[in-house]
Amino acid sequence: MADNQRCIFKVDHVHFQLPYATCPDCSVQLLQSQIRVVEGGETKHTLPLSCIRSIEVHQPIFSANYISGEYSEQDSTTTFTITFNQGGATDFARAFFRLTEGQLVTKTTPNEPTVPSEEKKTK
Repeated sequence: MADNQRCIFKVDHVHFQLPYATCPDCSVQLLQSQIRVVEGGETKHTLPLSCIRSIEVHQPIFSANYISGEYSEQDSTTTFTITFNQGGATDFARAFFRLTEGQLVTKTTPNEPTVPSEEKKTK
């Protein structure tokens, strides 16, 4: 079960949004096989990493950084948005890309830098 998975990364005070639901002040946990959205100590949503089809990292100048993406849910594709009101978007995205490297399509939004999937190593 997902509850015994190791938490890779956690960010508090995010705004999570789906077309049919929203969590204005919740925590997002990146686990080994899913993203878990927790509000008030209760799991509200889970997004299996295997269902995520694309992701974009947005770094606007005058508002909070956010991640948007698409995932397959039953027979349809659904969008999601995670807004990082108190920071952590870049670190979350970096951990996400390392975990899912080579498994999904990433997009670049014009005029907005994206987080590289792997840091360059210097010797």
